[in-house]
Amino acid sequence: MLQAARELIFRFAAEQAMGVAEEYRPVQRLMATHMALEIIYQTGVRLVWASPAIVIATTIAVAPLLLHWWRLGIAASMSPIEIVRAFGAPKLNNAGSTWMPSG
Repeated sequence: MLQAARELIFRFAAEQAMGVAEEYRPVQRLMATHMALEIIYQTGVRLVWASPAIVIATTIAVAPLLLHWWRLGIAASMSPIEIVRAFGAPKLNNAGSTWMPSG
């Protein structure tokens, strides 16, 4: 099919280059069938309402932690290395500090 399309395009371009009048252009008809795989997703109304409810509930649960973390008194970050050191990982006991003092 791709080869036939290329041949038609070539013939059209050649006719245009030679100046062939449109009334003398031969008519060619092609029959084609288009087949495609269509994926259809189905969901329930409960899932559509449950997902934003879970997002809102987790945002409300985490918000107090993030709103008052500045009360620590140090310039802390959410760095994974800093979190591991806070839980006392033995491999990071002698590692240097990951935070810089404020001011």
